[in-house]
Amino acid sequence: MLDAVHRRQGADRSADGDGADDQFPVRVEAIERKTSVASLQARSNVARDDASGVPDAAPAHAWIKHDRDSFWFDVHPGERMTLRAPGQGTGTAITLCESRISPGSSCPLHVHRAADETIHVLAGTLVVECGTERCEATEGTTVVIPRGLPHAWSNTSAQEARVLTYFTPGGIEDYFVKVARLEPQERRRVARQHDSTILSPSD
Repeated sequence: MLDAVHRRQGADRSADGDGADDQFPVRVEAIERKTSVASLQARSNVARDDASGVPDAAPAHAWIKHDRDSFWFDVHPGERMTLRAPGQGTGTAITLCESRISPGSSCPLHVHRAADETIHVLAGTLVVECGTERCEATEGTTVVIPRGLPHAWSNTSAQEARVLTYFTPGGIEDYFVKVARLEPQERRRVARQHDSTILSPSD
């Protein structure tokens, strides 16, 4: 713990009570390091435990995936996807996908009931519709779509778009893996099993 000996200068306040705290600057005279950084962290954890009643357990491991291990698959016609961080690898905290979207490709209007979706455009341009809003998301644009808000996207440009999509909480990736092999009506049923409702025709 860091111990500090503080001394207030000019300890007497004026009789009318107008003296403010900034008239009494604090000067650190001595700082002594008594414990290690690890001990500081342990003490901090204990303090948080005491405050919340819930142990502050550290994650068991980090999720690491190299690009060479990426597996790309079709989701919709013109959209290929790879899972950068599936929900199974993050304790369902997040699902992170990367998509490559061909010119003219789009996804149907849909909504997620319990997950927020964040779209970040790495390259190209994507037109994103969120409720009554319509955004032309160029390279570097981030669009945060709260749960419950109907949305859709399309690539109306002549170039491929590359997009990172985050879902919080995660766990929707099973739908993406299955959907390319399903007929439109079956997609709707499976979407409902994965927190989503398709609101417009998918073909």
